[in-house]
Amino acid sequence: MRKWTMWILFAVTVGLIIWDLSAAMNPEPGDTISELILHWSRKHPTLPFSFGILMGHLFWPQRG
Repeated sequence: MRKWTMWILFAVTVGLIIWDLSAAMNPEPGDTISELILHWSRKHPTLPFSFGILMGHLFWPQRG
């Protein structure tokens, strides 16, 4: 099951990179993923806080 999860995460990451590159090459300003997240976080300050909680959850040292 872990192997499937890794492939799915890899595919989603590649898809988001392709999407972001196409948005960056598009003449429309402000449509990349990072620009949208920055725009939304100005309206909803809990968004960056939530990402911080998520990153802490994912990368907190786990004792085996």
